[in-house]
Amino acid sequence: MQDAEFRFYKHNRKKFLRLYENKYLLISGEKLLGIYDSHVTAYNDAILTLEVGAFIIRHPEHGEQ
Repeated sequence: MQDAEFRFYKHNRKKFLRLYENKYLLISGEKLLGIYDSHVTAYNDAILTLEVGAFIIRHPEHGEQ
């Protein structure tokens, strides 16, 4: 599952928004593995080393819950 990834993202969302607004974040477990300019690039990089379902890609935005 991706519970750990979502908890990690939620816990760090404000920091991620401040540092990486308009970027795509690749997260696995409780680690930020990469910062990308596009979702496609983040996904393509992720599937080289991670199984689908072992990561999330988030795009920090203002107003996000």
